[in-house]
Amino acid sequence: MSGRTVVVTGAGSGIGRAIVREFAVQGDVVFA
Repeated sequence: MSGRTVVVTGAGSGIGRAIVREFAVQGDVVFA
């Protein structure tokens, strides 16, 4: 990860990961 912070907390690794990935691509700070 470069220039991006991804924080994954809670259940739903599959869905959560997908959402995080979508936002992470934009290089934003994601809280899922």
